[in-house]
Amino acid sequence: MEEKLPGRPIRIIKSLEDKNLGVFSEELYKTCLDDGEAVLVLKKIEQALAADPNYELLHNLKEHAFVSFRNIHTQQEVRFFSED
Repeated sequence: MEEKLPGRPIRIIKSLEDKNLGVFSEELYKTCLDDGEAVLVLKKIEQALAADPNYELLHNLKEHAFVSFRNIHTQQEVRFFSED
């Protein structure tokens, strides 16, 4: 009988960078049970911010292992990425 090892929790981190103010911060956005859940969460974030007219897409999941957007009014960049 094959034994399956449990997946490791994956954390989604949200980072904010305001180059005008010289401010950078990171915070835990969500803890996921495994890689599959983390990918789904990142896809939902990408869809939500892509639909928001206040944000422009900088990097998507197809090109990178993270998503990043820029607020068109404040120029603040927000990035969501996973780490274990």
